[in-house]
Amino acid sequence: MKASKLTKPVIILGAIALINLILCPASVEAYDKGQPHKVSPPTETKAWVPVRRTTEKIVRVEQDVMKFKDDTWQLDFYRNNAYKCGLSGNYTFLVVEPRNNPGKEAPLWLFFHGGGNGYFDADGIYRTLKWQNKDTWNHESSLDVLLGKINPVRKGRFIDHTLSRRLKEGYRLLVVSYGDHDVYSGMGTPYPNNPKGGQVNGLQASMAAVEYTVAHYPTTHVFAHGTSAGSTGSYSLGFAFAQEGTNLTGVVMDSNISTPRRTPIHLAMAANNSRIVPKKAVEIFGRESKWLGYPRGLIEKVGVMIDPEYPFIPEAAVRAGYNSVPMLIIAGTKDPFFGGSEVPTIAEARAAGMGNVQWMWEGMRQAIEQQKDSPHKLVMLNTGHVPTNKEGNRAHDEVDAFIRQAVSARPSYPFKETAISLGTSHL
Repeated sequence: MKASKLTKPVIILGAIALINLILCPASVEAYDKGQPHKVSPPTETKAWVPVRRTTEKIVRVEQDVMKFKDDTWQLDFYRNNAYKCGLSGNYTFLVVEPRNNPGKEAPLWLFFHGGGNGYFDADGIYRTLKWQNKDTWNHESSLDVLLGKINPVRKGRFIDHTLSRRLKEGYRLLVVSYGDHDVYSGMGTPYPNNPKGGQVNGLQASMAAVEYTVAHYPTTHVFAHGTSAGSTGSYSLGFAFAQEGTNLTGVVMDSNISTPRRTPIHLAMAANNSRIVPKKAVEIFGRESKWLGYPRGLIEKVGVMIDPEYPFIPEAAVRAGYNSVPMLIIAGTKDPFFGGSEVPTIAEARAAGMGNVQWMWEGMRQAIEQQKDSPHKLVMLNTGHVPTNKEGNRAHDEVDAFIRQAVSARPSYPFKETAISLGTSHL
């Protein structure tokens, strides 16, 4: 793939030593005593390694039509036989053609749905959220599964949310599957402790799906939008493309972020018998000597995109100068997944005069505030989890305003000058 010229610095590796937002506590015991953790810089910095991926084994396996009254949307369903899911099947993706006009040149809206995360530990036990197990998002997704993640028709009514607005406006939607339970960020590394073996392919498969789509469908602007686990996926994809000089028009991250600030909140939730985080999390994090954000087992599975020892998590990247792709980050102050309910305010948040959710996103807020003329925006709403998937809140208007601003500031199309031949391989 021919990389277009960067208009702004993506990451300033020479300045990595200045990234001081990554909070690494000396021990979990400090939290247990109700004391805020100490702050220290990251222990290591490492250079970016490009994501290897291929579109050569993508095939269309099914077509269908979604209808609502007089409107139709053609559905093209694909499988990428180059990338296996965690336990069975392959990565798939769904292209939803513009309303009543398949084949039309249109902006592309890429959607990453949510689904938590999980990994096998050294004893072969699958560690995940309370209501999930090893079969959660480790298998191939069907057309019906992906369509169910975006279907705007509920009880005979076309609902109003972020995705339905794009469908009405004539966007082309690309819905990628979640096949490794890896927050869509695996880069082809071995899947640790998986009884089936294999690799973790989330980011590879998503980038390949985008490249195949823009090669086969006439595309203008490109946005990536993720909810919950998909929020991290949308960031990872935008960041990875930017390292190659292809800057998406914008990224919308809803209700999740890779940050070390997750750890004390999830420890408190586990100790409080949360309905989300298992009590085992206390023991798992208790074995660690650093404030990791995610358990070490998940970091070892997923890799650099969620590892705070690398300078690629959102807060660190923005502090180091990442402005190539505008980001709208949305969070709900009542989000139960990050201590917005069901758990007392942790010591760190109390010390800062904040609630748990505000404190968890505070590192990102500071990074944006300190970046000169930052194209990024953090919006905190008085709501719960994934507001862009729900009606009756301000999130959708915020997304609309972000789209207008991003298109106005970046009139060129991300892939217009990128030579992508059919069947491209980046191996």
